[in-house]
Amino acid sequence: MDEIRLAFIGVNDWATHYHLPTLTQLRVAQNVKVCGIWNRTKAKAIDAAQRYGISNVYESLDDAANDPAVHGFVVVIHQSVVGSVIERILPRQIPFLCEKPPGNDTRESRGLAQRVDVPNVVAFNRRYSPMNQRYKEMVDCIRDVYFAECHFYRNERLYKNFVVATGIHGINYLEFLFGEIAHIRTEKWPNPGNDTFLWVSSIRFASGMRGLIKFFPCSGSSVERYEVHSRDWSAYFNSPQHFTTDIPGRIILYKEAKIEQVIEGSSGEDPLVESGYINIYTDFLKTIRGNSPTVSNFANSWRSMAVAESIEKGVPLPQQ
Repeated sequence: MDEIRLAFIGVNDWATHYHLPTLTQLRVAQNVKVCGIWNRTKAKAIDAAQRYGISNVYESLDDAANDPAVHGFVVVIHQSVVGSVIERILPRQIPFLCEKPPGNDTRESRGLAQRVDVPNVVAFNRRYSPMNQRYKEMVDCIRDVYFAECHFYRNERLYKNFVVATGIHGINYLEFLFGEIAHIRTEKWPNPGNDTFLWVSSIRFASGMRGLIKFFPCSGSSVERYEVHSRDWSAYFNSPQHFTTDIPGRIILYKEAKIEQVIEGSSGEDPLVESGYINIYTDFLKTIRGNSPTVSNFANSWRSMAVAESIEKGVPLPQQ
């Protein structure tokens, strides 16, 4: 396959800040073209088409889904309509990329994971961010890890579905590191300063390893930090997400109470590289060309939605 042609579905802030700029940047290097774009509000699609050099604005979702010229779809829409849109494009039996989360709720996400039978990518970008990938490589070399922890803090994120909408990234990344989370026990209480909640969850992975996740949507800091411990080794990671204060990121590896290695992120990194979106699309285009396995997809991400929903409600994880 020479040129890869895509249909782009949805125009929102995430599409214009990350997805379309990434495809523009990869246009020559990956020989990829967006053949057409569709959005429920046509004016937004027209504006995006003009801004990013897209020649065709589809009149309807069906026009996008049935375009015979395309090799794949990019779906960047609100989670409430993910299921209905995926069902519309599935009959084409060609690969697609979908922004997270992989559905509106656990039931829908699990159902889609069971029905989707084409190569796909779900854009959980922590799995693709270079510093996050470097941390995984380091953690994979530590034997007999017994505990992992995630601190997921934001400042003034004033919405009640914080864990499902945003905190799910921390859950998904922990599952990328250590496999499925099988059990959770959550303490949930109101934030005394506003109408949000605070969550602290003890977790146990399917392997039996234990951990802890803390979700604070309204704190004095905006950070996303991870730590992993074994008998002799500890690895700490300040993940460099663009809205945190930890840019450009740092990994510190300890062995027997001494610093073994420090890895500093690059302050001059391209934001599309640092955030993982270049790697997301590289993975997607690779699977279109060769049907190769993808790093993040419906099959390995729907479970993160189940964990996020259970934590947000403050209830145990339903057993499958």
